Amino acid sequence: MVALQWAIASGGEVSRLILVGATPRFVAGPDWPHGMDHATLRRFGDEMRVAHKLTLQRFLTLQLQGSDDAGATLSMMRRALFARGEPDASALAQGLDLLAGIDLRDVVTRLRQPALVIAGDRDTMTPLAASRWLAEALPAGNLAVIPGAGHVPFWSHPDAFMSAVSTLPDEP
Repeated sequence: MVALQWAIASGGEVSRLILVGATPRFVAGPDWPHGMDHATLRRFGDEMRVAHKLTLQRFLTLQLQGSDDAGATLSMMRRALFARGEPDASALAQGLDLLAGIDLRDVVTRLRQPALVIAGDRDTMTPLAASRWLAEALPAGNLAVIPGAGHVPFWSHPDAFMSAVSTLPDEP
């Protein structure tokens, strides 16, 4: 979502995009079935305020749910997340608030840059249907699906991820 907004606001400075586990809207609604239930996100925020380290560990698990080799990737992600101490709880809460309110569906059609949307076919955070919708809505969008991957295919399936990245043209 940050990359999409940056590309829209950049006035053409962003020449191409690679969007991973991307969605134009994170939360589901009457006209958007491809997102997380708002009550689930709100509950996650409540849990974050009570026990943010434990909730973060659960969040990492959700990113890999259903993914091939989830155990080894989860261990690597946990080490990386806490390598410099615990993330700031207020920053995490602000991030969740942003996810609850952003809807970029009306503006993604303005992007003319080549865009590659990479999605894991087992992503439970941003469903494949959301990534497929985004790739189709972007005027120069393409979708690469990584079989067996969850939300972080660059960690769980690095070779397939790099192979997908190589399909994006060097020149816009």
